[in-house]
Amino acid sequence: MSNTIRDVEKEDIFDLLHFCKRFYKKSGFNSTGPFNSEKTLNFLINQLAQPTSLLKVVENDGDLVGFSCFSITENPFSDTLIAHEIFFWVENNNAFTAKKLIKEYLAWAKSNGCIAARFGSVASIGDTKFNLFLEKLGFNKVETSFLKEI
Repeated sequence: MSNTIRDVEKEDIFDLLHFCKRFYKKSGFNSTGPFNSEKTLNFLINQLAQPTSLLKVVENDGDLVGFSCFSITENPFSDTLIAHEIFFWVENNNAFTAKKLIKEYLAWAKSNGCIAARFGSVASIGDTKFNLFLEKLGFNKVETSFLKEI
């Protein structure tokens, strides 16, 4: 059976913690503090209630195999709106599903008046292939983050 993309429902919230925790560990951010399930759960519930957020899950045979969370913010430098990816995870590097999910994100952002859509990637999870994937979808690298633990 193929993957199905649908809106997140309240019943999915606890399952999404699984993806968040895996991402946190794999990304290397766990060195900045232990994963806080309660805080993450509250964040997800808050995002689900925001009209400026889009949360999607990917299902395969009734099992969740992916999750994304996008949000819209005002551009701090102009009077425009920018969409940005908060969380994106698709099991087994399924490029077809990832592309479909990103296309939904871009359509949503455009329909909400955004002039641009941002997407992050985490170098510590070996995302060179994902960076190339994003470039093929028309994304350009415009900023790089560096993290120093203090």
